[in-house]
Amino acid sequence: MGERSDCADPWVLKGCGGAEFDKAGGALATLLFAALAFMPGVAEAGTGGGDLFAPQIPAGTPLQSAIASGRSAVGARLLLLSQLSSLVAHAKTLTTGDRFALTQVIASDESALSQLQISMTSAASLAALSAEEATMVLDYHVISLVGPVTRDVVNADRSLAAEKKLARQVPEIEATISASGLTRARQVTASLLLSELSGG
Repeated sequence: MGERSDCADPWVLKGCGGAEFDKAGGALATLLFAALAFMPGVAEAGTGGGDLFAPQIPAGTPLQSAIASGRSAVGARLLLLSQLSSLVAHAKTLTTGDRFALTQVIASDESALSQLQISMTSAASLAALSAEEATMVLDYHVISLVGPVTRDVVNADRSLAAEKKLARQVPEIEATISASGLTRARQVTASLLLSELSGG
């Protein structure tokens, strides 16, 4: 899918990664999540492999400052998930399966990250907070995976819907061409262009 501006996340230092995806339902959504998750050089959830690794809290950082920073990073992900949820809810051309799959992934991550944000508040040490930040990055790839894939699925389903709409209009357009009074040669040319446009 190429490199995205979404990947420039200060908590994900080297761009886009992947994650496990076990939610059934959306064929296109499932394929895209799976394709990214198994790309060479992509991190597996919880391992820190590939290009995705846990953030490091500088030694000597005041605990309360580190907690505020960690909670802010979780908050940014929750905001993005809220925006994605709205995008999915209002997308008019999503297939039923893809809508279900995306909704399940987003809702699951929202719930887990909300709990993680609460847990960060009571972190007793930088080490404990660091472990929670590692979970945020390595187990919930909101910025590097969920966001880009959700947008791609919405756009892909929109394109498929447009193609189907054009396909339904082809017979009417062909009839218009036939009744247009064009010369035979021009009718053939127009029909060929229509065929290419509709993928026929």
